[in-house]
Amino acid sequence: MTDADEQGKRIAELLGVPEEESLICVLPVGRAADPVKRVRKKPFAERAHFNQW
Repeated sequence: MTDADEQGKRIAELLGVPEEESLICVLPVGRAADPVKRVRKKPFAERAHFNQW
């Protein structure tokens, strides 16, 4: 895991996480302030790769 910009460290400080503990994953939960627009995705076959690039 990389944290070159130290965002994980900043979040841990805000949440009061003890120094000897590490944040592995942060999942924001809530509701959008504005209506969410659906993003048009490429077809699955164009964005998924299996056993090759």
